[in-house]
Amino acid sequence: MVDANLKFIYVDVGINGRISDGDVWDKSKLKSLVESDQLFLPSPNTLPGTDINVPYADDAFPLTQHIMKPYPGRHLTIEKRIFNYRLSRARRIVENAFGILAARFRLLGTMILTSPQKAQYFVLAACCLHNLLRSKKETKNLYTPEHSLDAEDLENNCIRKETWNDSTSKFISLQRSARNGTQEAKDVID
Repeated sequence: MVDANLKFIYVDVGINGRISDGDVWDKSKLKSLVESDQLFLPSPNTLPGTDINVPYADDAFPLTQHIMKPYPGRHLTIEKRIFNYRLSRARRIVENAFGILAARFRLLGTMILTSPQKAQYFVLAACCLHNLLRSKKETKNLYTPEHSLDAEDLENNCIRKETWNDSTSKFISLQRSARNGTQEAKDVID
């Protein structure tokens, strides 16, 4: 789960990547917390001045009191098309966050050759570092330069797609340092 500032607010790690989003949701702790009303979410209601409920999810998730998803079909009313359009804008935030994470922490785009438990720690650490870098004014623009995110081009009425992988070339080069860690550091990893 990602907030409007591209920061991860809930991460569930450890499910095989070939499992569908819906199956991941079915097995998640978050689902049980939502369904048992333990998260103290606001009661189902509309946003002020609209008839739109929140939060949003894509088509892989079930429609529930706390999860809204796009209207299916092609022949939709203008109101339903606007809702689906706004939902796609919200979903783009999540896609940007995952794209940035995968581009900046390239380990996540490979098969991680370690135990499943250590792999989970790597993923959680990457998410924490991502949030830290997005939180600090000094690092936010270095980590995610202005044009590294997909954005809406209002003049041309389209989405300006940015490739996060291209933004990895904008890393600041760092001076190489010794690669041999201390025994204490190696013990921590093991």
